[in-house]
Amino acid sequence: MHQSDDDLQSKQSKQSKQLIKWHYFYSIHLGFISTNIGPEGFIRNFVMMFARSPDIGAINVMYPALDPKIDEGEKYFEDCKEVKANDQALDEELAKKFWEKFEELLNNYDLIF
Repeated sequence: MHQSDDDLQSKQSKQSKQLIKWHYFYSIHLGFISTNIGPEGFIRNFVMMFARSPDIGAINVMYPALDPKIDEGEKYFEDCKEVKANDQALDEELAKKFWEKFEELLNNYDLIF
C-alpha cells in the first residue's frame, strides 16, 4: 500500500510533536553577572560590586529545567520567576524573519538545514 505525500507529512508532523513534547524551551534573563572579562581597574571593580555571582547566574539557568512544577515550555524567566516576555519576543512575524536571516547566515558556512 502506497502512502500519499499528505499522509506521510501528517505522520512526520505527529512524530515531531511527540518528540517536541519531551523537550521544553525557555528564555532566561541572567542579569548582570560578575566575570573576569574586561580590563582590571577601578571602574571594573566598582561596577562588579553590583553584579551577581556566577553561582546565582547558574541558578537562574538551571531553575526552569529542574523545577518539577514547571511542566511546559515557551516561557520567559528572570530571577527564578516566570515573567511576561516583551511584545517583540511574542511577535511571530519577527520570529519568522529572524529565523530566515539565521538560516541565511548559517548557509554561508555550508551548514545544512
